[in-house]
Amino acid sequence: TSEELERLRVVLNNWTERDPEAVRWRFAQMIRLLLLTGARLRNIMEARWEWLNWNQRFITVPAENHKTGGLNGEELQIHLSDNALNILRDLKQHNPNSLWIIPSSVPDRPLSGHRKMWLAMLDEAEIGLHSTWGLLRIHDLRHSFASFALSHGLSLGVVGQLLGHQSTQSTSRYAHLMRDAAQQAVDQIGQAVRL
Repeated sequence: TSEELERLRVVLNNWTERDPEAVRWRFAQMIRLLLLTGARLRNIMEARWEWLNWNQRFITVPAENHKTGGLNGEELQIHLSDNALNILRDLKQHNPNSLWIIPSSVPDRPLSGHRKMWLAMLDEAEIGLHSTWGLLRIHDLRHSFASFALSHGLSLGVVGQLLGHQSTQSTSRYAHLMRDAAQQAVDQIGQAVRL
């Protein structure tokens, strides 16, 4: 929900105001990148600096390093906003010698063992068990990205491209969000145009 997102934003700010050399700082930056890109966890957590194209504003994940690449042999492009690029600049500044965008405490390895930090972040943000779906998973941030994109008027095709879906069938599971956004819009228009 928007309220949960606001509480999560506060926690992310708290975690990134602390020591940038700490693993928690890098983890918080990774969560921000997931929220801003809609990428899968592994695509960000295991991303290398050599995959980043600063000028073209995307990360290119080689086919062998992402979910559908083994099936179709295609690279995956993760598009980056200005905010995402700023986070990447911070990460590069504080970890200039790492091969990994999100390094672990051991510089020659990517971040791992994220579950405890995720649970601590949820606890601090007071995001508990949801009555229907259970505990919020990091992968749910991908769904949140799709929800935000659709509620701001992007088409299923564009959202599917941003998520790296190979077929519209994969993206169609978000169609109900477009209907919800359309209903909200027509309700707002109905309130504004009082007859």
